[in-house]
Amino acid sequence: MLSRLLPALISLCASHGGLASNPEVPKSNNDTFVTALYYTEWSFYNKHYPVDIPLSHITNIYYAFAKIDSKSEGTYWGDEKVALEEIIPLVHEDSNSSFGVRYDMLCSKDHAKTSSEAEPMVNSTGLIGQLLQMKQLKKGLKVSLAIGGENTNHVFEGATSSQRKTERFCQNLVDTMRKHGFDGIDIDWEFPDLRSSSNLNKLIKALKETLSVAEKENGMLPNTYLLSLALPLDVSSLKNYEFETLRNYVTYFNLMGYDSTGPWSDRADYHSNLYSPETYSASSVNNTVQYLLDKIDKKQLILGMPSYGRSFKGMGVGLPFKGCANIADIQQEQNQCIVNYHNLPPQDYIEVHNFTAGSSYAYNTKGLGIVFYDNPQAARQKANYVKELGLAGGFWWDSYGDDFRAKNRSLLYNFVDELGGLYMLKMSDPTDDFYPDEMDGATASSYATQCFYTDIRVFLVIVLSWVFILVFIS
Repeated sequence: MLSRLLPALISLCASHGGLASNPEVPKSNNDTFVTALYYTEWSFYNKHYPVDIPLSHITNIYYAFAKIDSKSEGTYWGDEKVALEEIIPLVHEDSNSSFGVRYDMLCSKDHAKTSSEAEPMVNSTGLIGQLLQMKQLKKGLKVSLAIGGENTNHVFEGATSSQRKTERFCQNLVDTMRKHGFDGIDIDWEFPDLRSSSNLNKLIKALKETLSVAEKENGMLPNTYLLSLALPLDVSSLKNYEFETLRNYVTYFNLMGYDSTGPWSDRADYHSNLYSPETYSASSVNNTVQYLLDKIDKKQLILGMPSYGRSFKGMGVGLPFKGCANIADIQQEQNQCIVNYHNLPPQDYIEVHNFTAGSSYAYNTKGLGIVFYDNPQAARQKANYVKELGLAGGFWWDSYGDDFRAKNRSLLYNFVDELGGLYMLKMSDPTDDFYPDEMDGATASSYATQCFYTDIRVFLVIVLSWVFILVFIS
């Protein structure tokens, strides 16, 4: 008889969300952190899709990038078909390269996501359509539309060259955000000079006002829509920003804590170091953070980290170099010398973490080159830094670079673990109870849930009752 009852008990367990350990919940949402990833539209060509991002470990996604139409002050997509029309599988056919949301479990107090309920979500229409599906899977997930990107100062200057153009640009941008279901806007104006700093102020103020109107029209609370602004690491460039104005409108300032060195530099050196190393370079993330904390609230500042390395063909840290490092089977653009983190450390390279610098590198013993990047120790060191200073959280450029399948190597997984685990992540929706499965190998058709210990007690009472009945009748 017990064997016949077991399936029913298992089914009952699924309806109550399954078993989970009692979490250590933070005292308030102010004690929690943002973890964000930039997802680039061109990642599609590398067969990296939004669904490959582990939902359990992030709170925010930035979709990069919408582009600015200089003639109409409107917006457009780099590849409209990929963004809006391409049929994309929510579950990869190649299970060996499938990870992310498929390996997480949803925790919903309403119901378990069974295979039949997941069936309509097998495919996605466009990358943006897939992001909207991910928001359905994790109710608290916030997806912002990032606009701009590298070397866009002149484009933003044109779109904000008059009050009329600025207002039209803001309205078009907010209309695009609302039409496609985004939760906010991320301005990546790279980077305003002294002449255009007043234009940036006018843009951010007008954009905040336009977002506020949209919130009222949608019946939302004030500040529901997010407004973020990307910041350069270089302190001299930050002097072009009038933070006493900007801080009144911006939700988060995203500090790009990387690219302080590269092929344009005189010497091979760290490009994302937390502290000033004992080398040629004197710049550091900490120097910039300390500068900003005198200008903005610490809970407005998100620390940006790279999921890639910068390579140099040279003999060591702080030494001259000639181009990109020689790395087998890795193609690098000579003006970038970028190596994705999931390819690091390269074969025949030795990895070293420098706690003094708060960053890492890998070097070739034959003198073929050196690569500077963040490894798991660097991610954990930066997580502690964020906790100690009480910053808003951390983000990465970009999602394609990390290796989410190798959790012990993943920058995101190590960062979140060092923060204190998933319960230290900010929950934008108070009804969002999203926690991962402890077991590896779960698939998209098993959107079972893993909920709070109150549900466990209900389950245990029922099980014990059945055991008592069986013992009594036997």
